[in-house]
Amino acid sequence: MINRLMGNYRWFERILGNLDRSRAGFRVVELGAGDGLLARRLCQRFPGLRYEAVDLMPPPVDLPQGCVWHQADLFEALPELQGDVVVANLFLHHFDDEALQRIGVSLRRFPVIAFCEPWRQDQFHWAGLALRLLGINRVTRHDLHVSIDAGFTGEELPNLLGLEGGRFEKTLLGAYRWSRGPQGLLVPRSR
Repeated sequence: MINRLMGNYRWFERILGNLDRSRAGFRVVELGAGDGLLARRLCQRFPGLRYEAVDLMPPPVDLPQGCVWHQADLFEALPELQGDVVVANLFLHHFDDEALQRIGVSLRRFPVIAFCEPWRQDQFHWAGLALRLLGINRVTRHDLHVSIDAGFTGEELPNLLGLEGGRFEKTLLGAYRWSRGPQGLLVPRSR
């Protein structure tokens, strides 16, 4: 529900929709795939997409065809993963500055990067109260406040990752989105 309200999945769909996915070997890598919801959504939206997901959790039973699941520690798996796009959704705010720097070293080789995280601003704490009315459980409401406090503003995320270029945007519902690319992977426009 949180991702639907924030529009996170639609944002990732727009990023991938603007890329030339027909190139041989085109692959998306997701960091911290959790329950596999983003993997399922993107693989359904883009049939035939080669997708690799990394998480400590075991793979979901309904993992889409074409999706490879790495049940592994991110710091061990990431240096070996290759792809055209790396994505993370509400994941990187769980790491301290030193861990983000370590992650950033492995991200430099990805032509396209797209991360959606909480926007750290006090005004979004009201959302916890609003979510109570929508039936969100006590644990999720608590985690929302912790996540907002651990989120990012301005150029913090790319600076911590040691990545240059890119752009960030923030949404009215508290999403902090940072992306870089596509460096030649755009869908050619027909004339």
